Amino acid sequence: ARRAAVTSSDLVEAFCERYANLPAGPAPLRPEDAHLVDRLGNVVAPGDCLELYCSAPLKVRLGPAPGKPPAAAVVEWGYKASVVPERRPFFADKRVETLDCGWLHVVAATESGAVFAWGENAFGQLGTGDEAARPEPCRVALPGAIPKVGAVACGAHFTLAVTADNNLWSWGRYQASNWPTAFAASWCNRVAGDDPKTVGLPPRAAILQASA
Repeated sequence: ARRAAVTSSDLVEAFCERYANLPAGPAPLRPEDAHLVDRLGNVVAPGDCLELYCSAPLKVRLGPAPGKPPAAAVVEWGYKASVVPERRPFFADKRVETLDCGWLHVVAATESGAVFAWGENAFGQLGTGDEAARPEPCRVALPGAIPKVGAVACGAHFTLAVTADNNLWSWGRYQASNWPTAFAASWCNRVAGDDPKTVGLPPRAAILQASA
């Protein structure tokens, strides 16, 4: 039998039940008077994919949940996809904030900080550490401790990502690895002075945007 997924509403209700049983005898807390937030301060709505927000302990915040707009739809069409625009149902509860396309791959960053990729992967451009193509979105293997990815840029066969602390990560062709790697610390970065013909990112450079 299929099991229903746990939602943020389920967790808030469980919290309210335990709250009512505290020995101090606090006033009952109604589920509608509390809501969940994640490590980034995002409100986790009942329709959001709870799993994505659990990279760190969730918090219950008192007060009605602020309203959230509907999640953006991801629509694709073209080569190796539909000839007419079609939604990707996978992203209905993921809240994609930004995405970019390479030659035959797509990378999407979500509100929770999770990044997904799909398409061709002959050069490791999906960030999965291997070179197997993925027709369906899969999680990019970014280290769990890094700040949220705020922007992605896809080259033909590689991918760049800029995190909230203004660091650049890269993976795929001509990059240090098929695994997401901090660009400035990798062998493919050349700092000014190492070679007069190549100039790379200087130490502690703050990356604001990337293009590929």
